[in-house]
Amino acid sequence: MADVTWEEFKANTPDLKCFAKSRPVGFDQVDFFLSHSWSDDPHAKWEAVQKLRDDFKAKNGREPLVWFDKYCIDQSAIDVSVRRLPIFVVAASKFVVLLGPSYASRCWCMLELFVFNSVMRSGLFKSSDLVIVPLKSKGSSLHLEKLAATFNIHDTQCMREVDRQTIFGIVEAAGDGHKGFDAAVRAL
Repeated sequence: MADVTWEEFKANTPDLKCFAKSRPVGFDQVDFFLSHSWSDDPHAKWEAVQKLRDDFKAKNGREPLVWFDKYCIDQSAIDVSVRRLPIFVVAASKFVVLLGPSYASRCWCMLELFVFNSVMRSGLFKSSDLVIVPLKSKGSSLHLEKLAATFNIHDTQCMREVDRQTIFGIVEAAGDGHKGFDAAVRAL
């Protein structure tokens, strides 16, 4: 996290210079997988990440090592990188959701959550390994209540329709299909 700058972080667009800052690490070295919507307020996300970082440093005496898509996915080869998503999720000790207003409407975010939930159901994670950080925004509690009551994977969006259809296919083919996934997200 010490290598992440506000100038890079605040831009909600891919930046190949960010990927150049990433480095390979051992499977058990990643402290947090950060799941977030690129559409949510960068300032609110930055504040949440910095608090997470400060708390971690105070407890562990070192910087946290995180998986953050903007830095860890080669945006010029996104299809190849995304196929490794389950490995990225399982390699982290904690799955952190930066829950902003658009999070539940983004299909990729829901795929990340689906992967975490599937891995948790298999016993590799405990429910305490999921950390949900509501971002500061107007109506945050109402947003959470609505999400808990009405989430539906089919209401989510992707930049590319082909990605959306692929994700829907994954959700339908695995576990309990979209109804089971919708119920799991609501419960989380």
